[in-house]
Amino acid sequence: MEQSRERQIEKPKSLDDEFNKIDQEFREKTTNVGEQPELGLRKSGSRERKDRCEDVKVNDPDRGLFLVADGVSSNAGWLASRELGISVQEEVGQKLDDQIKAIGDNDKLSHEQKILYIDKLAEAQLKKALTEADRKIKTSADRLKESGLIRDDSATTASVGKLVELPNGAQRFYITNVGDSRIYVMRGKEILQITADDSFVTEALRKGNISKEDAKLVDQAVGIDEVPDDLRMYYNYRNIITKSVGAQEGASDANIQKFDVMPGDRLILTSDGIHDQMLEDDIKKIMFQNGSDRTAEKALQEAALNISMGGKDNNQRSKGDDIAAIVYNVKERGPNMMRSHENDNVPETTQYSESDIQQWEKSYKQIESMIIDMKLAGAESVEEQIKLNQLEGKLSNHDYWISRVTSEIISSELPLRHKEGDSVKVEGSSLDWKISHYIPQNEKYFVSLDVPNQNEGSIHQQVDRIKLEEIQSDTLVKLDDILPIKTRSGKEIKMTVATIEDGVVTLISWDGSDGYSESLPVDVVNKIYKQRIQDKKNAESRQKEALKVYKNTEKKKALLIKNQENNARTAALNSSN
Repeated sequence: MEQSRERQIEKPKSLDDEFNKIDQEFREKTTNVGEQPELGLRKSGSRERKDRCEDVKVNDPDRGLFLVADGVSSNAGWLASRELGISVQEEVGQKLDDQIKAIGDNDKLSHEQKILYIDKLAEAQLKKALTEADRKIKTSADRLKESGLIRDDSATTASVGKLVELPNGAQRFYITNVGDSRIYVMRGKEILQITADDSFVTEALRKGNISKEDAKLVDQAVGIDEVPDDLRMYYNYRNIITKSVGAQEGASDANIQKFDVMPGDRLILTSDGIHDQMLEDDIKKIMFQNGSDRTAEKALQEAALNISMGGKDNNQRSKGDDIAAIVYNVKERGPNMMRSHENDNVPETTQYSESDIQQWEKSYKQIESMIIDMKLAGAESVEEQIKLNQLEGKLSNHDYWISRVTSEIISSELPLRHKEGDSVKVEGSSLDWKISHYIPQNEKYFVSLDVPNQNEGSIHQQVDRIKLEEIQSDTLVKLDDILPIKTRSGKEIKMTVATIEDGVVTLISWDGSDGYSESLPVDVVNKIYKQRIQDKKNAESRQKEALKVYKNTEKKKALLIKNQENNARTAALNSSN
């Protein structure tokens, strides 16, 4: 806060100096673990970039804090978006976490009271962040206008989300938005926009001038030719916003919502550089193709940039705007609970292949040989014990990745057996359950069971994919399965199930130059499938054991180093005496 006051009374030197100073402060005070926003083009279809990026992101998964802001002023939008980012990090970051923890630790409150207080607190802090930013933006902008460095007020859009695990174990996403940056939640195959734009089109919808279907048509039209004549005015003015932080009214009366999310949901925040150029179907496709947060975020921004560079001749939605996206996969535990287990975290997804496994296996054997040699030689000193422990940790790390990637490769080669709406059996229940959706991040089906005449309405649970698929009567070998098959020459190659007819399975492989085919009885191929599943289970079991061993070696190594330091201190004291 002291730094902000100094900036307000200091006489501005130049616009570049002011930008660099505020941008540096923003970077020092906020967290962004993902991609940087893409700097926009001077105009659609060109290759020349703008001087300054007006989009900013706060992407702080450890605190469940996410922000996309798009500065909208003609020459000072960068000021508003960065001031907003700083205020959001200050008010809705650690400060809010500490307040929530105090509520959670209060034994005098019931679960219901704690949740009520957290709801009110999150709402208050989100509003405070916006009003504080609004005040700072106006003060800073007035100072720059008086110096002649900028012409207009500074303003920004805002989409802010704070993810919290409540005392009852549910995860709640508190959100607010001003302007036309957006927040989506992707659940299974569906994508839902959970913020409403403050825009000319939304205002027309609110007044009843157009219907919800009309507004959606205007928003998702590829070009004006897809829009009826009576809606073309709304299409042409769809980028006009009616609220912002810093200039237009909006910060003080921003709507705060709460949205309960589930593990496997994917949170997506975008500036209009993404959703003005890309249809929701385009966003969904990229999300399906990219499982990790970082790769999905990068792919969204790159796709939008490609549209910008292609120009309107290639895509009527093309524009030269700055581009920002944040993606977050909701975990089993909320961010505030996960921080107490930071050392247990491992990367969410992998992009490795069987060639990587072969390399790790080769390295694994080399490390294993070194460990055996050291043990045979004695390895009695503390230094030798530390080195031995480091090697054992490295060995278990290799083992972890070999088993993990093996498991993931098998999953990718065996397509899902069930889709949304399928009736399935669940272990321990004689009733038919319905598939709601599949959660790729933890390889589980989300299933539900209707309970008539009861208050619950329905029962939900997550079921391990393999466990659920195995107990169905018709889930063995399917089309497009990729299975390891021994050829007539005895060589094992991977083959794809092409046809299943009259008890005979035809498999094909294009590994060779001319391709190769094999016909086998369905029961023989079913046995291969069962063995494939067993291989996956074995890999997962080995993965868990390797992680356990790795953690133990890290603890042991830390203890050895601590003992070494104590011994050194003791020796130093003895020599001084």
